Amino acid sequence: MNNKKQMAQAEKDLRTAQKELFDIVATCTVFLNKNGMSLDTIHELLHGTVDDSFDQITIALESERLK
Repeated sequence: MNNKKQMAQAEKDLRTAQKELFDIVATCTVFLNKNGMSLDTIHELLHGTVDDSFDQITIALESERLK
């Protein structure tokens, strides 16, 4: 039972984090676009940032696993 509660809370936290991330990305996109950056460039920058983030997380998790 406790595991189900933990999973429900984790899913709720994930939905909250997704909404917050969407709000941040949307705000930054509008700001950058209004200040002259093309949507294609913004799109490329965001993809690079996300890809790099996943690479860094993977490295950190792997180093923790090896300890």
